[in-house]
Amino acid sequence: MTTTIVMWNPEKNSVLAVQTIRNNLMASTLLATIAITLSSLISALVSSSNSLMYTVHTTKYLSVLICFLVAFFCNMQCTRYYAHVSFLLNVPPSCEEGRDEFIEYVAQQLNRGGLFWSLGLRAFYFSFPLLLWIFGATAMLACSLLMAVLLYFLDSASSSPIYLQSCHLNNQNSNIESAGHSM
Repeated sequence: MTTTIVMWNPEKNSVLAVQTIRNNLMASTLLATIAITLSSLISALVSSSNSLMYTVHTTKYLSVLICFLVAFFCNMQCTRYYAHVSFLLNVPPSCEEGRDEFIEYVAQQLNRGGLFWSLGLRAFYFSFPLLLWIFGATAMLACSLLMAVLLYFLDSASSSPIYLQSCHLNNQNSNIESAGHSM
């Protein structure tokens, strides 16, 4: 919805769109950097062990490593899609007849970036119980239960803020910034 409003009226909302996508790009880049750094540390820890035989600790470290690598991959894909959207937002329309399809395509790319952002965060959430698994099964179980409760409350937010509902219902006001400040 936001992408379509910004692209239909770029004079009023272009700064907001650029800032929002820039912030999302910076956040996903930071999370990807953290994930690959932690992956490198875990790889160095596993490779420096003197034991050549396959142990339970090696399995634990490798599961955390895989989790951080998945987080890295998802955050890099998020960065890729958000960078693509930031270029597409500034493309002037060549003709009016294909504009709706183009706006839909840009919204699709933005949604894909959001999906990878969500998956990357899930991989980070999933890494906490795996990290505590190194210290024992009890710590892992406690963290898993706490994480399940936390994710339930984060995912079950059923009401959206009032200003988003008013922007969606009132299509005449396509300036998101003024609609948000007027509430």
